[in-house]
Formats: sequence, C-alpha cells, structure tokens
Amino acid sequence: MITDNIKHYLLALCVGCGSAASFTACSEWDEHYEDPVTQANSSLTLWQTIQQHPELSDFSEVLSNTMLLKQHKKTDVSYADMLNGSQSFTVFAPVNGSFDKDALISQLATDSGDSAVIRSFVGNHLSYGPTSSVATPTEFFLLNTKRATVGNGKVLGSTVKEENLSAKGGLLHILERPLPYRYNIYETLLNDSRFTTLGQLLNSYDKDEFSPSQSIPGGMVDGEQVYIDSVFNETNIMLDRVGKIAAEDSAFIMVVPTATEWERVWAEAQKCYHFVPSLEGADSLQRFWAAYSLFSDAIFSRKIQSSPEDSLITYNYTKRYPKYHVFHKPFDEGGILYGATPEEYSNGTLYVTDHWPFAPETTFQREIKVEAENTANVISKNSNCNDEIYTHIADSVSESGYLYLKPITASDWEMTFNLQDVLSGTYDICAIILPVTVANPVATTHHPCKFRATLAYVDEKGASKTLKCTNPNPVTTDKKEYIADSLCVDTVVIVENFTFPATNYDQKSIQFSLKIGSSVLNSEMIETAPKKYTRDMLLDCIYLRPKKRVEE
Repeated sequence: MITDNIKHYLLALCVGCGSAASFTACSEWDEHYEDPVTQANSSLTLWQTIQQHPELSDFSEVLSNTMLLKQHKKTDVSYADMLNGSQSFTVFAPVNGSFDKDALISQLATDSGDSAVIRSFVGNHLSYGPTSSVATPTEFFLLNTKRATVGNGKVLGSTVKEENLSAKGGLLHILERPLPYRYNIYETLLNDSRFTTLGQLLNSYDKDEFSPSQSIPGGMVDGEQVYIDSVFNETNIMLDRVGKIAAEDSAFIMVVPTATEWERVWAEAQKCYHFVPSLEGADSLQRFWAAYSLFSDAIFSRKIQSSPEDSLITYNYTKRYPKYHVFHKPFDEGGILYGATPEEYSNGTLYVTDHWPFAPETTFQREIKVEAENTANVISKNSNCNDEIYTHIADSVSESGYLYLKPITASDWEMTFNLQDVLSGTYDICAIILPVTVANPVATTHHPCKFRATLAYVDEKGASKTLKCTNPNPVTTDKKEYIADSLCVDTVVIVENFTFPATNYDQKSIQFSLKIGSSVLNSEMIETAPKKYTRDMLLDCIYLRPKKRVEE
C-alpha cells in the first residue's frame, strides 16, 4: 500500500522510469539524493562494491534476479542495475548462509513472488540516501517503508560485521544475518490466520487510483486526454476513511476480535444495514457500511490522542457530536481495552479480544434528531397547519430552535416529517415537545396538546408500510392518543422498541416518515370542559433513540 511517507519507495519501484537507461533521466531525484562526500570516496558503484565481497554472492544473486515493478508489472531493470546507477542508497547486505537464497529465487518465479520478495527481503535491506552507522542509533526508513535504526554496531538487532563501506552510490553495511521483517497491523490482518476473514474484507477495498499529475500526457483523442505513461497509486477506500493502518509513518491502536467473535459482530452490523433488494448494489452497500461502522470505532492513531489513558478518540470524532467516537478510561475495567491482549507490530498495537467492547446502539447506530425548525429539509406534507420557526437558546432546546405549530382553521392539523439515515435496527420513536412558557414566559394558563401519529416505512422487501401508532403508556381510553405535559419539556414516546425491517441510510429515494396531527374535539376546547386541550404545539424535534435490537 502506498502511503504519504514513501516517495523514496515509489522511486525505487521505478514509477515513471521503465528501463535501466531511464534512471539517468530522473535527474531531479539523482541530484537530490546523491551525496557529494560518498560520491567522492570511491570509484566503485554500490553494485561493484558488493561484488568485491565473496561472502555477499548469495545476496547479489537475489538482487540480480529481482526486477523492479511498475504498476505491478516487471520491468527489465533489476535491483543490481539500480545499485549500479547514479542514485544514492544504503545497502544492508546479509552474508551467505544466513538466509535461503534458493527459496527467494524460486519465489520470484511465482505470480506474486516479485512483490513479496521486494517487500519482505530486497526492500527490507535497502534505504534511499546514505545512512551511516555511528555510536548513537539513527532512525531511518527502509525502501519498503519500514522504520529501522542503525548504530552502535546493530541494525534492528542484527550485528554489523563491517560498516560504512563507502561506494560511488552510497554506503554498504555487511550483516551477520538478515534484518527481521516486522508486519504492520494491516499486514498482520492479511496474513495471520486468526484474522483471515476480517483481513480479506479490508483487502477487498484495495484499488489502483489513476494519478494524472504523475502520468505523462500524450495527445487528445475524441476530446479526451490520453497518456503515454499512466501512473496508478495503490489506495484502500476503507482505510482512507477509518485509519491508514498500512502506513509506517504513524503509530496506531486497533481493537480486533477473535474469529468467532468477529462472526458475531459482523452479522450484527450487517443486520443494521439491510437495504431493499431492488436498490442497485444493495449487497455491496450493506457490506461497505457494515464494515465502515465496525472499523470506524476500532482504529485509533496515537498522533491525535491528547491523553490516551483518559480517553481515546477516532479519526471521526467531532466536537459537535461529543458522545460518539470517543471512549473514556479505555484501560480501566469496563473500558474498551480492558482484558484485551496487546500485540506489538511495526506501526502500532493490536488489542485482541474475544469480547467485542462496542454495541451498535452506543456507536454506529446513532440517535437521530429531526429538527422541526429545519422545515425546508424535513417536512414533506402540511395540512391545515401554520408553522412558525423560533429561536430559543437553552440547554433543554435541541439546536436552539423549535417549530410553533397551530391550526389555520378551527380543526385539527397534520404535519409529516421525513426520517433519514435510519438503520434497520431498533429505536424508540419520540417527539420532544416544549411547554408554552418557552414561547411566552409569562403565560398563566397551560393547556396540554393532544395528538396522534402514523409511521411510514418499508419492509425488508421494499414494500411500503404504515403503522398507526399506539401509545405504549396510554393516558386516555383511546390508546392512539398522546398527551404532552404542558409544564415541562416532554419526551413523548410514540413507539417503543420498533425495529425497522430495512434501512434508508444515505438513500434519498427511500423515504421513512412520521406524521403528527392534533387530535382535539371542539368540545374539548371549551373552557368549562372537564378536560381542556390545545391544538397548538411547540415541537422541538422528532427523536429516534437507539435501543438494543429486539430479536424475533
């Protein structure tokens, strides 16, 4: 995976340079990386210097047989050719007998062998520019983007037999044994049998992305630009959103479940993203959003943590919604990392657990607030209703605004509110209604409003459904009536524990809605009546409160 810190790796893979002769054409890179001191110290190139040492014959044979790749295809340029050029490198060469030369050369003959050998062996022993071994260890990047340190006679724990051998193309260090190749978190997920299913899921979002700025343009054909040499960069559309755990220039924390637990949480997440079958790409959408929902709360960069012991935040954390993507006291009992087993890798720590510490209703199945005052976006139908938008700044008023609903004529009104980004999960469906004193602080009479509600949604096959809502806590003989408290902010539960069969997440064409209408007889509005109501309503918002899924 190409990351921001590996421009040196891109060049080493000969992006934009297709032959040995073309190395001399990359003059800007040559001038930048050539070191005048090392260039002057020897007339021999690095490749020639390696060949002067018989104990490096196995290493040189591997270099000669390993070809640089360009867009995943072999070029006719070997790493021996590259070290015989004018660019500046540091080579860490293990001696004969310390590694299996024949196995590496055999691997090069397989379909994916070149990239594997380059990544784990050849690129693990080269670095761009001269890196000297001195008493104080120095950190640098290897050609495969892995971090390493050299100094005090050691490189990543391997003993240096001969160090700082100067050549025209840089420096050579001779090692007693090969440098260890350390997996990063992403590579671990791909290669460790414990995480096979999870790793394959992430890997499925790898893709090559065309880069016009790195490509060489040709002429125009049918009004479109064509390119003589097209350059594609590898990316992962999932990791770009949740955390680039393939990068070596960051330090990550990731929570990862064992295989059995992963099966459970993956099935749970998929249930929350059931798209109707008639929707184009329904299965792909379900798979993508389920994966995103799980990974977006499981990956943390140490770079963005102010106090990891106190709390961990993900890349998706925002101050506007401070209850999501933040996890307090992660290492304490009840915290997301408590009881998990830490495993260290080249770019961070995996915390392996057989008890996934996240639940949909507290992470990705977020509460939904349809702000009533946002009339242009949320109201789809209006019958006999005069609506006025008011601002009221108070902790008890969501988003500091509400909608004052009142009938145009002396009869009941109805208003339909769209419900967007609802998951196929379980919610309490509520209306938050304000007391009249919010609009009129000196009001002396307080009449409760009485109303009915109808929910519209689609079933798992996409068929339209309506539900005439029944009050779970009826206060009148008519169980379809709701009465809001006239003296306080009242969260009226309209439907309790309702599981939507399908989701309309990120889909404008699939409409869910809640219709609210006053339900007051004219006789109930007479001053002398035993019960007196008003048709006026101060509606703060429609509120969908996530609940633990109710299984059938």
